[in-house]
Amino acid sequence: MNVLIEKAVPADAEAILAYLKRVGGETDNLTFGREGLPFTVKAETEYLSDMENSCDNVAAIHLYEKFGFKKIGTHPAFFKMEGEYVPFDYMVLELK
Repeated sequence: MNVLIEKAVPADAEAILAYLKRVGGETDNLTFGREGLPFTVKAETEYLSDMENSCDNVAAIHLYEKFGFKKIGTHPAFFKMEGEYVPFDYMVLELK
């Protein structure tokens, strides 16, 4: 079996959200339920557009911060992409 993984593009926004809504009810072990993630198609499209134009993931960090996440540290070489090591920010959300 061959699996092809492609980079998501803005045109994929609606399908991504529909997929997350569909799989959200399959298990209690996800961070979201049957309702999917609390994003609109417009917000997901904007996020994917920002990701196309940004190599340092500023859009994703901003999105997490918008929902209350706080950066607690950075791993300098968390994974490798296109032959280069990429840093990763650790972020947490306090649930009180």
